[in-house]
Amino acid sequence: MGFAQKASGLPLLLMAGPGAFHQHHPVSDPPIEHLNDILRNAETFHAKWGVWPMRGWLDAFEARGLITLADEVIRRR
Repeated sequence: MGFAQKASGLPLLLMAGPGAFHQHHPVSDPPIEHLNDILRNAETFHAKWGVWPMRGWLDAFEARGLITLADEVIRRR
């Protein structure tokens, strides 16, 4: 949503005060159990905006030998 907001040229407004609550759950870093979903979302985002999102996770997946990240494509190993 942030990229769409920026592209629209409209200002981004922030509200102070509303609370946010999050349920605790175990996490992994990088979240290998969500690899396919993350790759699909990253490819969709890249196709629309021309930049790779979540580079920390993508780089970590690549360092573990799970993917190869080329300029325009992710190759699954």
